[in-house]
Amino acid sequence: MAGRKQELGGGEPIFVVGPSRSGTTLLQEILNRHSDLWIARETHYFDDLRPRLGERALEPLSTEDAQTCERYFLALGHRAYGHEGDPAQSQIEADELRAEAARLGGSADAYFEAFCRVRTRAHGKSRWGEKTPRHVFRINEILAFSPRAKVVCLVRDPRAVAASYRDWKRERPDAPSDGDDFFLEDRHRAARSYNVVVNALLWKAAMRASTSALAGHGHDRIYLLHYEALVENPDRTLRGLADWLGVTYESKMLDVPVAYSSYEMPRSGISTQPLERWREKLTATEISAVQTCCGRVMAELGYRRENVAAPLHRLIWTWATVPTAFARAALANRKRLGRASEYVRRRLLLTVSRSG
Repeated sequence: MAGRKQELGGGEPIFVVGPSRSGTTLLQEILNRHSDLWIARETHYFDDLRPRLGERALEPLSTEDAQTCERYFLALGHRAYGHEGDPAQSQIEADELRAEAARLGGSADAYFEAFCRVRTRAHGKSRWGEKTPRHVFRINEILAFSPRAKVVCLVRDPRAVAASYRDWKRERPDAPSDGDDFFLEDRHRAARSYNVVVNALLWKAAMRASTSALAGHGHDRIYLLHYEALVENPDRTLRGLADWLGVTYESKMLDVPVAYSSYEMPRSGISTQPLERWREKLTATEISAVQTCCGRVMAELGYRRENVAAPLHRLIWTWATVPTAFARAALANRKRLGRASEYVRRRLLLTVSRSG
């Protein structure tokens, strides 16, 4: 690829993707316990900065575009994506980021890789990676950027995903106080974004993207990791994942804290408690709506339907609210999605690419 120097050192980069609330943060915490691996927190690069730059992202940058890239990644070195990080307060030195990007070719892609590598070195690790859930829709771009990359796609029961997303940052007694403007904004965004049908359709789109990537790129590049297997048998599941990644399994990978759970949890982040919680948290109407949207894909991935009796008038109302819910979610996420309506439209096209 023009503008990027191929580098063989440090092993293949690792990308963690999947539907929101599917366990991507838990897996990031697990992998970061490994002595050689560091998975950087969400950059949203392939779905934000790279599309904005277009073809210019692949070539040496103009002064203006280089400054845009520097500000973008330095801000991520201060605060998480979407939390208005200040480049001037970044934990990353601008000179180090700039020099690393130049060494890698000087493109926007080089800045992305430089950010990940700088963060990896800062933690004393050698092999880099990145975790942005919605990059599940950008797997082709990721593998065009780095054909040797390893992409781990999280898979989780869509009913559990719906319950977790609905209650995210609402039911946790230890959630940040309302005095924290950034977390308050996140709570508001999550509340306005939730609609059980919209959530189910986006889960379905993410699963279509994951399985299509596996079919198109093969098991050497794509790994479907079931959240249920991860928490029910973490030792065996992580041994298999470590073997696929080409690293030695380390038992300390199991020693992870709770990571952004929607509910109060035991001390360890690897727990079977979340597996069946949706049964008590979701209404019959919500369960029915999810299963109606996702039934065929659920069956393909091994999730069984439940027999539920949902009131007809509630089902009708749930489906009738979908257009309004789309508009509300797009408005609530406009800062994070850019052209939010186009973002949602492209995702939902995946849900109708095949019936079911």
